[in-house]
Amino acid sequence: MSRTMTGRRTSVPVPMLPSPFLPSPRFPSLTSPAQDLTKRANAMVRQALAGMPELPMVDWFPAINVSESRDGFAVTAELPGLAVTDVTIDYCDGVLTISGEKSDGSEAAEGVDRRWHVLERPRGSFQRVLPFPDGIAEDRITAQFSDGVLTVQLPKSEEKKARHRRIPIAER
Repeated sequence: MSRTMTGRRTSVPVPMLPSPFLPSPRFPSLTSPAQDLTKRANAMVRQALAGMPELPMVDWFPAINVSESRDGFAVTAELPGLAVTDVTIDYCDGVLTISGEKSDGSEAAEGVDRRWHVLERPRGSFQRVLPFPDGIAEDRITAQFSDGVLTVQLPKSEEKKARHRRIPIAER
């Protein structure tokens, strides 16, 4: 619907034009229009700075959860399609870094006569950097990888664990 100068609505249909932000009707995509816009903006920046060396760009960010208990922190990261050998975990000066690389095999097929209609599965390198407060027992940090989910346990040192004490309230 469109508006006239008097503010009344008309029933003249507005034709839908092809848009780079809308998925093709033949192969609908779940990729966010914001991701497409970001890719286009990055391409424009690279074109404007053509003489400059290209900075490495992170292609995707795995979803994470961070929780805290009395005894420590737990970080879980969804890394479907990755193996233990694809992931690296570092802890240095209070910062946990989870990094790695994911390939879906489409790179190998690019040389053949293939035309992609939808290519949404994230691939490429990734890195998540998470700062933690002082008091992590670095020598007791553990990590497990199961069914595409990485779990990192960061226990608190004994002196940094919260000590709970109930304070009595006196009546007057």
